[in-house]
Amino acid sequence: MVQVAVICEGQTESRFVIGVLGSHLSVRGIGVAPMLIETSPQHAGGALSCQRVVRFIRSLQKRWPGAYITTLFDLYGLPTDFPGVVDSSEQTDPLEAAQFIQERLRNAVLNEDWHYPQRFIPYIQPYEFEALLFSDVGEFHEQEPQWSLYIGQLEEIRNQSKSPEHINGRRNSHPSARLGHMLRPRYKKTARSATSS
Repeated sequence: MVQVAVICEGQTESRFVIGVLGSHLSVRGIGVAPMLIETSPQHAGGALSCQRVVRFIRSLQKRWPGAYITTLFDLYGLPTDFPGVVDSSEQTDPLEAAQFIQERLRNAVLNEDWHYPQRFIPYIQPYEFEALLFSDVGEFHEQEPQWSLYIGQLEEIRNQSKSPEHINGRRNSHPSARLGHMLRPRYKKTARSATSS
């Protein structure tokens, strides 16, 4: 079985890898393992920095040399010390910006001794994980039946953009902010089901 280590930004992405990607890929002979970068003795995930990510990837490659390694990081809010983030800020298309950063991150990781360069395939999610949820807004009610009341509004948000990944990335209108403002019971990133707010 092909093994893929997915370095996730946080708990939401980790659960997505286990619950969605894992079941989908396992029947195709691909095993996925979500991984969070330890940021303190009691905490993992979030607080990304380029140095921390590159160090983790290089350590993982030595510990698990036969695996493919990828990332699942949001473009929205990515620290400016990531290679390509500042230079891509003028890009108007988030897909092009993400691809630019992916290439720079790959170069940063492969800059030193790396035996199997084809096994590192970085991925940056434009803008953030929640954009994926807009790919099929009809599924929201499966998570929380009361959210069926918002399907029309969610479809309107989706239809206003070229793709889910083009949904506005400003401070109060990026996908997770929109879900947090709109949905009741309130949308929570890592909750299996929402609780009322």
